[in-house]
Amino acid sequence: MRSAQISRAYEDLRKRGTRASRMVSIRYERIAGLADAAMSFDAPVTAICGLNGVGKSTLLNIMRRAFVSTEAQLEKARSHDRTGTGAITIDLLVHNEQHTLTIVDGIVTQVPGKTIKAIFVDTSLEAIEQQQFFRHEIVSIDDTINGTDPIALSDGELSMLSYITGKVYTSAEVYELEGFVPLKYYIKVCERDTVYDIRTMSLGEISCALLMLALKKAPRNSLLIVEEPETYISPVAQAAMMNFLVVQSVEKVLSIVLTTHSPNFVRNLLENELLILYQTSNGSQLAEKSDHPDLLRTIGLESKATPILVAEDRLGRELTKYLLGKFDLSLLLKSDLLDIGGESKITSIRELFPKYAQRVVLVGVYDGDQKKQTEEAESLWPAVFLPGAIPMEEALKRMAFQEPERTARHIGITSQKFSIGNHSLQGLDPHDWIYDLGNNLGLSFDQLLRGLLEAWLEDETNFNQAEEFIRSLRAVTS
Repeated sequence: MRSAQISRAYEDLRKRGTRASRMVSIRYERIAGLADAAMSFDAPVTAICGLNGVGKSTLLNIMRRAFVSTEAQLEKARSHDRTGTGAITIDLLVHNEQHTLTIVDGIVTQVPGKTIKAIFVDTSLEAIEQQQFFRHEIVSIDDTINGTDPIALSDGELSMLSYITGKVYTSAEVYELEGFVPLKYYIKVCERDTVYDIRTMSLGEISCALLMLALKKAPRNSLLIVEEPETYISPVAQAAMMNFLVVQSVEKVLSIVLTTHSPNFVRNLLENELLILYQTSNGSQLAEKSDHPDLLRTIGLESKATPILVAEDRLGRELTKYLLGKFDLSLLLKSDLLDIGGESKITSIRELFPKYAQRVVLVGVYDGDQKKQTEEAESLWPAVFLPGAIPMEEALKRMAFQEPERTARHIGITSQKFSIGNHSLQGLDPHDWIYDLGNNLGLSFDQLLRGLLEAWLEDETNFNQAEEFIRSLRAVTS
């Protein structure tokens, strides 16, 4: 799958907003292990996160109870959930019409006039059950599939399956065997001229194929509910599968709810696309949005977006690099620093670089004199400003002429040598001055800049301004 297609899918997912047919909210009371709560599903794709035992599966079984269509499915829901007591209210939107379903102590007391098609997928259980069935309960594969026409994956579907699993399939066939309850799927693939089937496929391959099959069969405007799809598959495959789910949500107008422990499934999601549960003495609690950053960190799902810091020029880039190295080395090590050639270009890239790119945080780093001239808007990537009210190179030049002894001491040369190298440069533009001063003193740009900044930071006011600059960087990159 091309990165441009993935980027467009995330953009379309958010631009088009919520679905005309979807689950709007769930309210529950007196459910064993869960503190009373109401959760809203404000986005087409929602991930429910939390540590083991916080009730993610219970929530999915609440949904299963609401959307089952047969007595066998209802019995399965009863045997796996904790909703025999308690009250559950589910609000639905069906083609933009509001409907409500209510369950009290395990009994449906309010039936919606219309409902939506819901598909439940638990590949962690189904993959191994399907494989064990064909390994141990079937004597003859040929006899079992005789009379059943295979479902052949198209070139596009093969390409997608290959993208998720990291393999190169040339063909794949699925036999849907309706004579068994639940349905059984015999899967046969060819990968690099090697033909094999579900009996010897990895559980990760089977999981990916089963999820693809569920999505292939899902009607438009339906609801897909997936339990921990990361089971059995690698971190790279997890990220690919999440991208695939987003693409399918856009193409088939699906609402998708999934539970996950994987940072690879949540790293590109926004705040309104996450629901987080955490354990309290009163049962599992639904987190407030303001608590998401701390909770994501404590459960190991902290966003790993890379900060890209874009400065006006080389000097701005090196100033930022030096200050980060002095005050926040960890932020420096995970950041990319670029110079782009002027404040107008920074503003352009803040405007044009897509805000839906969730693997990066782009920050414009302007000179301090640009604070009043620089536009701040929610549609733009954030901006920060180097210390001081004037450009840093101008502040450094003033210091060098006003306090040459202090400057020379931090550079590591005598004040006499410094004065000889600097005295003829008074009339130069500050940008040119710093390069010519280095040449006159026989110092590299990095050596000179380090000494100048150490001298500048000796002043308490300057030191405080530098700390404030780093705090502003932390705030926009966290």
